[in-house]
Amino acid sequence: MRRLEEKGAVHFEVHKDGPLPLDIVDAMIKQKIAWASEREKQGLFEHPNVYPYFHELLEVAARQGRLFLAWLKCGSDTIAYMLGLTHDGVMHSYVLTYNPDWSPCAPGILVMVNSVCWAIDNSFHGVDYRQGDAHYKARYANETRMCAEFTFNGSALGQLMENIFMTLRKMLRVLRIRTF
Repeated sequence: MRRLEEKGAVHFEVHKDGPLPLDIVDAMIKQKIAWASEREKQGLFEHPNVYPYFHELLEVAARQGRLFLAWLKCGSDTIAYMLGLTHDGVMHSYVLTYNPDWSPCAPGILVMVNSVCWAIDNSFHGVDYRQGDAHYKARYANETRMCAEFTFNGSALGQLMENIFMTLRKMLRVLRIRTF
């Protein structure tokens, strides 16, 4: 933080409500596309419709109150982004990326630590960094989930059915663990 503050005022921001900050979303996607391309990672970020996909995904998540979108600024530069989805008291991190020009100041770690603080301050009981092998995931997360999918329902009935399904699945897993 001290190194960053020498370069400019540091601000951690979280999208709370109102219109989705598409400039932030698009800059995050652009940064992640560059990261994936540089490392020859295949997947979502090489898809030609990645921008519309994220726009729609985040619009739905925001409407449902499940969106976590944060960014770290130093001066006028946005240097790191974190996108997550919230469910059942857990913040699931989906995308973490930063501008490599700022690497000596560890902006990815700083946006992540600030996000964990935000989760604590907002009464979340868990942070899940999803899959992958980065060392920070084991160091900073306190919860992971077996569930690999994440769904969004457009109706109250769909949300109720999802909650019933998730609860029953959790109960079955507990029963299986206790019977073996």
